[in-house]
Amino acid sequence: MVSNLKFVLIIAITLSCLYPCAAPADTNQSANLEILWERVLSDPKHIQNNIDYGTKAKNLGHYQRAISAYRRVLKIAPNNAEALSNLEVLRTLTRPAETSGTLITTASYNANSGQSRRNARGDTALAKTLLIADDREFLGTRWNSSVVNFADAHSFLRDSDVIFSSLKSGPTWLISSKQTVSLAAVFDHTYIDKRTDNFALGFTGNYLTDGQSLKSLSTTLKYTKGVNDGDVSYVNIGLSSFLKISNNMLFKNDYLSLEPSFLVNWNKDGFDGSNQRDRLVETSAALTYTVALTEKQSLDVFKALQYTYYFKHRAADSRDREDLVNNVGFSYNYRLRDNVSSSFGVVREQKVSNFNEFHYVNYTTSLSLIFSF
Repeated sequence: MVSNLKFVLIIAITLSCLYPCAAPADTNQSANLEILWERVLSDPKHIQNNIDYGTKAKNLGHYQRAISAYRRVLKIAPNNAEALSNLEVLRTLTRPAETSGTLITTASYNANSGQSRRNARGDTALAKTLLIADDREFLGTRWNSSVVNFADAHSFLRDSDVIFSSLKSGPTWLISSKQTVSLAAVFDHTYIDKRTDNFALGFTGNYLTDGQSLKSLSTTLKYTKGVNDGDVSYVNIGLSSFLKISNNMLFKNDYLSLEPSFLVNWNKDGFDGSNQRDRLVETSAALTYTVALTEKQSLDVFKALQYTYYFKHRAADSRDREDLVNNVGFSYNYRLRDNVSSSFGVVREQKVSNFNEFHYVNYTTSLSLIFSF
């Protein structure tokens, strides 16, 4: 009993010492802020005093005080770069939290669903994609999170029904009024044919800008773990970007965009249960021409090339495998209401390979409804 009482007294004395030690620092910070405020009051049009006060107030979390200080600066010097930059950051931090979602339902028909060189068979599929995104202020910065869930069902390829879920969350930093950088942790889970196929953990980074051509640059590092007998696990590294090449080429409201990407899959566990492995390097580029026909209608015409190099793809074959996939197609998009759109698309996919059995041609026709909320 006595020992317990001593322990409680020691904890109480320790905590009582910690609080006085921490309190003066907070008091000094507040006192420094009040001193800067007195300087502003003595000369409200002094630019540097307002900037110093705004910076201190922002660091202490007094965002509205900082916003007022930078606004006073801009009334005197509308082009002050420091005030403009900090005000944009504060507007981002104080923006109300927002949660939004998108639901996409798609019906599609594949003329060669098995991607077979001979005896092609058609397959009708239904798919659902749900995206929920959240944007709010957290830990002194903007924090973005998203959840994606995809599921499909097939009439012919019954053993390939997929349920895929992905969770992503992390901070976003505003570099300038036109540039942001984000970093997020990622968790993926894939469920195929009524059982877990794999899950993945990793990170993704994204750079967004309103630059003349480059609009985004993304990189991903993930480890994917196969959980079934014969599955392989691998590390995935990817890099992709979005480039807007030109505007108003043929019409007033059109543009041409390019989306190049590069990825590497690397596994050290060797071959899977079918004596194959996805140790590969892949590069692709998609060129899309988009034109707004009316306020409610738009048309996308695209061509995409993908080249994949597999290192010793089969245990029983010393050759490396090379695939080239060519996609060409279009989609017609129509906005039914403010939050409801539809899209009809046709794609021709052709694949050639130095492994003859992987040659095929497939035509896909799809109809989608997109709901935003």
